[in-house]
Amino acid sequence: MPMPPSLELDLPTQAAMVAALREALARQTGAPVALRETHISWVLLAGGHAYKLKKALRNGFLDAHLRAQRHAQGMEELRLNRRLAPALYLGLWPVTGTDRKSVV
Repeated sequence: MPMPPSLELDLPTQAAMVAALREALARQTGAPVALRETHISWVLLAGGHAYKLKKALRNGFLDAHLRAQRHAQGMEELRLNRRLAPALYLGLWPVTGTDRKSVV
């Protein structure tokens, strides 16, 4: 079921949630969490794990402004990459919370 438009995230709100998630992971692991940013994703490196979050955006080559689109794209990425690296691609989980507190 699609999210109501009022509950979809804009890019600045999503970026704030990524920052909150980074802080939560640092508290959880007791170590700094590196952030790598690409034109379509954020990647958090925490201990031995990497968390990739797709940006809520729409441009000429990608439409991921809706949560359902990002989920479908993540599932497809997982399906394709698990064929060659099943031990690296563990799954897809929702990130919930607010821009002040995020939970994995």
